[in-house]
Amino acid sequence: MTPEKTLWRAVLNQAVIDFACPGYEYGLDRALVQRSAGNWFLSSSRSVGSFLFICEFLSINPAWFRKQLFDTSIDTLKNRVSTQHRSRDKLANVAASE
Repeated sequence: MTPEKTLWRAVLNQAVIDFACPGYEYGLDRALVQRSAGNWFLSSSRSVGSFLFICEFLSINPAWFRKQLFDTSIDTLKNRVSTQHRSRDKLANVAASE
């Protein structure tokens, strides 16, 4: 793999991390980081460093990549909400029995 491909793969990987776990280890404003990453993935720009530029450079289908990214994120969110509801219901049951 060329150094350029390694670089652009790293940029794409960081964008996925920013979208999926925004600012987690840096204490950043998570919503802002996630929104910025999401906007980057949805941008129609083809300038150097843009999502579409990187996809073209790495021979990745951008529509496929977006679908994988956003479908996975939706599933993750659904699982989190479901887990939160189960935890809340358990706490409610404990509180009601006391």
